[in-house]
Amino acid sequence: MTRSGFVVPRNLVLHQSDSLELYFRTLLHISYVKYMEESCCRRQVRDPHITRQFLIDSLSLKAIDSYLCTADRIGVLTNEDDIILDKAALDYLRQMFGDRAIIFPHGGHLGNLNQRQVVSSMTTYFTQP
Repeated sequence: MTRSGFVVPRNLVLHQSDSLELYFRTLLHISYVKYMEESCCRRQVRDPHITRQFLIDSLSLKAIDSYLCTADRIGVLTNEDDIILDKAALDYLRQMFGDRAIIFPHGGHLGNLNQRQVVSSMTTYFTQP
């Protein structure tokens, strides 16, 4: 997406019918931390002032929260016990999305997507006018 050359060659143009299997297999062996470190290093080559924290901040939802707080068509569905969200992140989502935030007490990270109540909540959200 960024044409950084990290996984997909920089000048390769992918088309809708192209197989992504090679890139998927490559990504299976790369941790998110490794991706972040590599991405930061590549950006630092272009701009030495870019720090890891700047990169994290610029890619967070907080970077677009002025848009998100008024975007009625964007909501969030998650769980209190999602392993990638701490209390501060959950509080932020509640504050930012208000009644557009659906937060279930249990389910972990995507662990309850097949439960009737979760599916019903998603369906209702997407079918509301």
